[in-house]
Amino acid sequence: ENIARQRIDKVQAYCKYRQLPKPLAASVIQYYEVFAAQKALCDEEEILREMAPSLRAQVMTFIFRKVAESVPFFRGCSDVFIADVLTAMQPMLFPPADIIIQKGHLEHAMYILVKGSAGVLDKKGQVIREMREGQFFGEMGL
Repeated sequence: ENIARQRIDKVQAYCKYRQLPKPLAASVIQYYEVFAAQKALCDEEEILREMAPSLRAQVMTFIFRKVAESVPFFRGCSDVFIADVLTAMQPMLFPPADIIIQKGHLEHAMYILVKGSAGVLDKKGQVIREMREGQFFGEMGL
């Protein structure tokens, strides 16, 4: 918890130093408050980066296999292809109400919801579709 608190303090100091507008600073701080404790306990990215490639492939395949089985994108694909894609995946966390992608922006990523949900919003910010675990989006720009 001490490491998480230190990280949040650094983020607050950064926001103040850069004179971020209050709403933007609040979003940045909220992000770190939500995820700092998890990051302090387990820096998954660092742990995976330090693994040998073959071991990382095994871990990533284990973590994402259930998701891959539920995503139509992977149906009919070989186990080797699925393992290659799963190995290339990067776990990402998004705080509530965060914008993941916006219409009109070219995406170079495909997102698969492993946990939680995401809303598709219209121009007025109203939810027009709810995305659930196992669904994917962003692949149209690939």
